Amino acid sequence: FGAAIYVANLVAIAMVREMGCIMSAIIMCGRTGAAYAAQLGTMKVNQEI
Repeated sequence: FGAAIYVANLVAIAMVREMGCIMSAIIMCGRTGAAYAAQLGTMKVNQEI
């Protein structure tokens, strides 16, 4: 009935909406990890650890 085009569009929209949240979470985790690594590097240079 021609509904295959609509199904493909709905699936694509749903995937983009879900992946946006997941990608934001991954970016935040990477940012937090980089901050911890920078802090540890600074402490190592200053011989605090």
